[in-house]
Amino acid sequence: MKALRVIGIIILILVVIVLVGALFMPKEYHIERSVTVEASAPKIYMEVVNFKNWTDWSPWHDSLMEYTYKGGFMEEGSMQQWEHPEMGGGSQTILELDPPKFIKTELIFGPRGSATSTWSFEPVDEGTKVTWTLDGSQAYPIGRWIATLFIVPMVEQSYETGLNQLKQHVAGSKEDFGDIEIKKTTLESSKPMISMKDSTSMDKIQETIGRIYGKLGEYAAKKGAKPAEPPVVYWHSFEMDQYAVYEPAFILNKRIEGNSNITSGMTYAGDVIMTRHIGSYETSDRAWYALENYVETHKMEMTGSPWEQYITDPMSEPDTGKWITDIYFPVRMK
Repeated sequence: MKALRVIGIIILILVVIVLVGALFMPKEYHIERSVTVEASAPKIYMEVVNFKNWTDWSPWHDSLMEYTYKGGFMEEGSMQQWEHPEMGGGSQTILELDPPKFIKTELIFGPRGSATSTWSFEPVDEGTKVTWTLDGSQAYPIGRWIATLFIVPMVEQSYETGLNQLKQHVAGSKEDFGDIEIKKTTLESSKPMISMKDSTSMDKIQETIGRIYGKLGEYAAKKGAKPAEPPVVYWHSFEMDQYAVYEPAFILNKRIEGNSNITSGMTYAGDVIMTRHIGSYETSDRAWYALENYVETHKMEMTGSPWEQYITDPMSEPDTGKWITDIYFPVRMK
């Protein structure tokens, strides 16, 4: 009986330690690690946002891991699922994108819970500062002990390993834009145009551009002019990819005067680089990154705002996979 009492006391003490100790442990955990990579933010962003690239640098990848992928390329809702005979399965889904600056994902570990992860890409003098975070919570009391003693230290070490492997991989790789044809050409002459500048949140852009095109078309018709080429949008600035300043324009068959809202002008003449994107507007990010990379690697500098020309009329072609958009960067050599 005495032995049983001793065992009971020991068990009680252990239970108290577990219960009381857990009270002093955080319910939520936050893990954050950073590394500076000598590469552009778009290049590193492309390595992370495309889940299929993770096998090149992920700290958890091995030959036993099996992956499946769902959703489109570089889209919110894109998912990576994995299964491992020893570590089990899980999934990672993109919740939010702010190319090429920010990625937020949700991680599901089955019965082991879930967490959210973020990636940020900040240009610095040495290249790009890449920051990888993980946030989650654990139930009281056992979960808090597991998180404090095992999960947090293990993930911290894995994050450091993963970031260093990503750094080495990016440093030793070339930009994977070989399938995107970039042309350098000269636009010899300016053409008459009318335009309207506006600024809105990102979710209002398409609606606003459509409304502006309507006003421009109506105004041109009243002045006896008509569009001579497919419509254009000049992209002047983005603020954290949440707010944009842009300028829809019509290139006309003749010059007309403007008014207080509509600007009359001439198109850019000079050196440009350009590429043709085929697909929906939402999937043109990679074409933009390819042009940005070309400017950087060829030591060019921008001489004005880039623009898109929408060759395909969405009203006459419902299949977004067939939409053609030409993207132009006005440039000069440094």
